Amino acid sequence: LFQRALKIHEKALGPEHRYTATSLNNLGFFYLSRKAWPQAENYFKQGRSKVGMVWLALARGRFAEALGLLEGMDPSWRAPPPYQMHFYTQRGLALAGVGRLPEASVSLWQAVQGTESLRQKVAGERTGFLQAGFGWYIRPYRGLVTVLAQMDIKGIALPTELKQYGPEPRAAALYFAEA
Repeated sequence: LFQRALKIHEKALGPEHRYTATSLNNLGFFYLSRKAWPQAENYFKQGRSKVGMVWLALARGRFAEALGLLEGMDPSWRAPPPYQMHFYTQRGLALAGVGRLPEASVSLWQAVQGTESLRQKVAGERTGFLQAGFGWYIRPYRGLVTVLAQMDIKGIALPTELKQYGPEPRAAALYFAEA
């Protein structure tokens, strides 16, 4: 279906249209989910998806590369909340990958805050929200709990921003696991 959509968009709108880029990026994420790295990279490059390239670098365990790609990205207040959530999640996972756990925990916490603000806008039962969008929304929680557990094992204190969730990393990890 993604291939059909791409052909339709290319024919009807041209190769430079944003819907064509969306189709290319959808294919990139499809191949990323299948761990077909070369195909994912090809589609992300064609679709000029920096976000996709960062996810690909993270999936491949290339954390320094992911941080480098993130340097030019702007998570400002003007960016849509899902973009901010992706940015902080990616940054947190990349920082964790290079061993900068306290910074990673703060970045992932920022992603969780963004996710919670989106989640509060959902009517009815909110647990299903975290499974929507290929599970993108639950990633910051999982990443944060993992980083906090690593911090606790290594005896690293909680950053100031996270002290409201408990006196030590394990307490904060429990809080976010329950969320």
